[in-house]
Amino acid sequence: MARALTWARTLRPIPPQQHVFRAATEVRKRAWRPILPALVRHWRAQAGPQAAVARPAPLAALARSLAAALGPQAREPGSLVLAGREVGRVESLDWQLKGLSPLQIYEAHYLDWTVDLARCDEPRLDAALARWVRASPAAPQAWEPYPRARRVLATLRAAALVQRPTLRQQLLIEAATAWNGLDWLIERHLDGNHLLLDRVAAAAGEALFDRGTVRMERLFGELDRQFDREGGHCEASPMYHAVACEDLLTLAAVLPDGPQKQLLGIELKRYLGWLRGAVHADGSLPAFGDSDARALDHLPLCRHALAAAPVEAVRLDGLGSLWSCAAPGERLVVHTAPPVWTPQPGHAHDDSLALEWSWAGQRWLADAGLSGYEGDPHRGVCRSNVCHSTVAVAGIPALELWGSFRVGRRGETKPVRRGSADGWRWMHAMHVWPAQPQLRGSVVHHRMVGWRPGVVWVCDRVVHKPDGCPLQAQQRWIVAPEIELLTGQATHAQLRHGDQQLWVTSTAELQPARSPRFAQRQRVADGPCLVVDVDDSGVWTGFSPDFEHLRGVPPPLKALWLAT
Repeated sequence: MARALTWARTLRPIPPQQHVFRAATEVRKRAWRPILPALVRHWRAQAGPQAAVARPAPLAALARSLAAALGPQAREPGSLVLAGREVGRVESLDWQLKGLSPLQIYEAHYLDWTVDLARCDEPRLDAALARWVRASPAAPQAWEPYPRARRVLATLRAAALVQRPTLRQQLLIEAATAWNGLDWLIERHLDGNHLLLDRVAAAAGEALFDRGTVRMERLFGELDRQFDREGGHCEASPMYHAVACEDLLTLAAVLPDGPQKQLLGIELKRYLGWLRGAVHADGSLPAFGDSDARALDHLPLCRHALAAAPVEAVRLDGLGSLWSCAAPGERLVVHTAPPVWTPQPGHAHDDSLALEWSWAGQRWLADAGLSGYEGDPHRGVCRSNVCHSTVAVAGIPALELWGSFRVGRRGETKPVRRGSADGWRWMHAMHVWPAQPQLRGSVVHHRMVGWRPGVVWVCDRVVHKPDGCPLQAQQRWIVAPEIELLTGQATHAQLRHGDQQLWVTSTAELQPARSPRFAQRQRVADGPCLVVDVDDSGVWTGFSPDFEHLRGVPPPLKALWLAT
């Protein structure tokens, strides 16, 4: 009975049409799997003539974009790294992929490895691609929409880089094979980044193989729906936002000159502007939601586009999903997004109003990082609020997370108030816990953040009504990797990195603790964090390299807090 109620809480908020699309998708899977090899042969037979008439100019434009963006090889070409773990050499893979997780199997069929080999070893690419072509008709995962869409873009990038015409033609055939039939496999049942990628890949194939405009028009409609006016993506995951920018930059390179290309360029400026306002001084991303902090290392077009303008030139005011402040070498970001984007809740974490801060080119406050996905035993911990620099209430999550991607009860983040006062920028927001039996009332977390270069003050207050059921609420400050935590007096501590140091002070006792860390999704360890008990009167915690800035709560911020 309890499980049925959990499912009901999970499914009820999702739009009804998505349930219809999911049922249709399951019927489609059952129908085409027995005849999949014949379908693949049909799609590949169509792809030959399509690849033969593909226009060379778009590929040349993509080649120029990649040449400007690609740096040195990050790893030895031909090594297959899936979900952060090296699983072997591409040329020796048997493609049965036994022992790999579902995500790793999907990633293997993206064919991203073709881009690495296209840069330096065309004979190995030719042999490895031929082996994949022979094995792929028997692999149902390879023909799911998401791997197909990924494969369209990956093989187009590889085709733009290779020099041998016959190999380029084979890569174009694989791109067209993955593109054929993608329209009727579009992932409306998943929505979010999945549906967006399907639309991007469909438009890219249209530009090369069909030369129409219908799919591009559909993509523009999807962009309008999924990105807010600040340019933030609906899922509020900086990593998925960056991946979407990489895919759209690939599409922009292969689009012919004209109004659609110009309009896409305008949209991309907004999306990249949001990303510039989020990225830390060391080039890492905030790890809100399902985000890998080092995702930009593997997104050359996006990384190159971000380098065109300084990070400090952009700020976000929290109208959508981030509140952001910056100075040279410094970036403060607060996660102000709603807890869940309902049509695609799978990448949500319990990280409402989480905060990250980098100073002097180094991250100091962060979160635990991203673990694996389906089947990962650490997935539940990674998504919980103990892995984010926000407030946690013992035993009462602010988001009901279960399975690998399920969300039941969800709270609400109230609209952000923000402004400037006496040289300080500040914001105030609230997160309301969802109603649940153990609460016997409502719980509201108020967070106010004040910033000026080199100084951050945060006030947290947790209000529980009606009183009578005491809650154990705590600020949790996750110390970034490579930072050493030194504790001193009860209300003071130090963070140290090399010869740099930051002071931490609080109006309540600072308690050193340990919390999980997930490096590159696979390596699991623990690291230091600071914990501060929070009550309904409010607790202030400050961070600065200059202890003089922390001798008392700044009067402008205290006055603003009292006014709220």
